[in-house]
Amino acid sequence: MFYSNLKSLFLTFLLLSTVVVATPLRVVSITNDFASIANYIGGDRVKVSVLVNGSRNLHDIQAKPSMVLSVRDADMLIRLGMSQDKWIDGLIEVARNSKLFPNKPGYVDPSLVINALEVPTGQIDGRHGDIHIEGNPHYWLDPQNGLKIAALIRDRLSQLDPSSADLFNTNYQQFEKELMSKFSTWSSKLSPLKSDLILSYHLVWSYFVDAFELNFLATLEPVPGVPPSVRHLNELKGKVSQSKSKIICAVYYPQKVCRESANLFKASFSPLITNSETEDKEAYFKLFDRLVVDMTQ
Repeated sequence: MFYSNLKSLFLTFLLLSTVVVATPLRVVSITNDFASIANYIGGDRVKVSVLVNGSRNLHDIQAKPSMVLSVRDADMLIRLGMSQDKWIDGLIEVARNSKLFPNKPGYVDPSLVINALEVPTGQIDGRHGDIHIEGNPHYWLDPQNGLKIAALIRDRLSQLDPSSADLFNTNYQQFEKELMSKFSTWSSKLSPLKSDLILSYHLVWSYFVDAFELNFLATLEPVPGVPPSVRHLNELKGKVSQSKSKIICAVYYPQKVCRESANLFKASFSPLITNSETEDKEAYFKLFDRLVVDMTQ
């Protein structure tokens, strides 16, 4: 009887040990976009939370105490990088989670695996405005970069949980297949816009227009961070007067200015979200579904 009970206790211990090992990796993502990709790749082997929901200017975020708690308990942190989310460094420092220190598998900066656009060269000074010295940080808006982000997340999850590496790779392959199929559909639907001149308030859409081979002309801002001037708008009006044009404007930039400029240029106007609205595994695809609809209305 004694040995029978001991055996039962031992089996119970083994079962509980297995449960502990099978605990999902805790992933904290700066945005819904990266979170969606992590959910797709990680499946039930990850539990993903998001620091900043929806379309926001990530450069202007103020860190909250609740964010510190999330980072403190995380196995992986996915940030934006390119010096656009320096407040993340403060979270890591305060949380004192060594798993998320730079060069650790749990520290994930996708900006390091993409080809950055608009990296400035030469001497930079105040005349250039609020320029991004490491290049344009809106890289997730190119679906091809989404594939690179997914591969990076796959590799890091595999380092943290080697026993699930095959699952992560299988999910990545499915992600790639679905993304490429949808990319073909998105490209086809956006094709009629290739003859339009595209303008935006700020340099948010460079990766998007590059990915879909659209014709980007200029920003309403004369230089980054400087509001449009009458002189600059009149110069742009002269450039688009003989062409079909469209102004696209991220929802967190001045919609009134963009709408009035569209009226001045006799251009169409599309306010656009910049980020996925949820973190479910299909949300990253839904972002482009929404962008394509809003661009072509």
